[in-house]
Amino acid sequence: MAGKGWSKRGYGCAVVGEECLAVGVRYHVSERRLNVDEAWRGQLSDRGFVSLLTRALGRKPLWVPLSFANEAERSDVKVCMVDDADGKIRGNRLIEAVKSQLQAVEANKAGDYIRTHTRFLLESKRTHVVGASVPRATVDKSVALWSGLGVLNPCVGSLRAGLVNLFLALHPSARAAEPLHRLLAYRSADSDLFCYLQGQAFMDSGASPWVVGGFEGLLDHLGAWGSDFAQKYRLTQSDQVKAYVLGSEPVPAGQESSFSDESIEYWVLPLGETVTFASPTVGKAVLGQRALAFSALGLALHGV
Repeated sequence: MAGKGWSKRGYGCAVVGEECLAVGVRYHVSERRLNVDEAWRGQLSDRGFVSLLTRALGRKPLWVPLSFANEAERSDVKVCMVDDADGKIRGNRLIEAVKSQLQAVEANKAGDYIRTHTRFLLESKRTHVVGASVPRATVDKSVALWSGLGVLNPCVGSLRAGLVNLFLALHPSARAAEPLHRLLAYRSADSDLFCYLQGQAFMDSGASPWVVGGFEGLLDHLGAWGSDFAQKYRLTQSDQVKAYVLGSEPVPAGQESSFSDESIEYWVLPLGETVTFASPTVGKAVLGQRALAFSALGLALHGV
């Protein structure tokens, strides 16, 4: 998302059951504003909706979510930092470092995985590498699903990375030096997702299935993942960690007050404010399906 003006347009989608929301977005770096230029909402079983979406996209890349057959597959997705020795490891050596470091955290040491990595330039001018590993069968199944619907260029994206992108792009304090340690939490359609950041650097992530309903369950998972990250990265009691519970809608009445604390912030995606719409029709499509908005916008940022 580099540059001073509007970025190129990225397309992403989110699905709950048969309900689908697809969006095309651009980001303005200096204004820190995300504009939704296009939006389509409908049922994947509706051939008319699918035909409209595929014709509108043509060969443009559509970033789509992973499709899982079970919780074991979901737990075998890894998105975390890769140690590149402060930029000294490059080229083929970096590819080998990505492979070896991701293999170390994969569940099936003999499994077939697709591994990828992205290098970011932080505001401190330091480079930062994030790697991702997903079982090949999960990726192939996800691509086949969307190709079967007629999408010409489906690209599998990481919702965890999308959450980080949205936070860094839009949260008022995302570029502040403090707090150094940030933990993002988001309840998606089928799991609770967590991402750990050091400043603006995406360090690690995890997911838990919905075992307990309501925000009690989400915060229980938040505490568990926070402890895991603290142990893995050797955080001490003097390291202040702030948690951000992200969502497209306000926390239900009576829930937030039960857990209000300086270490937790409930951040609602600012739809209509720093997330704006090209037309009332586009706004209606997004605002009418808030439960999918966060995921769709996050995935769309992969293409920006």
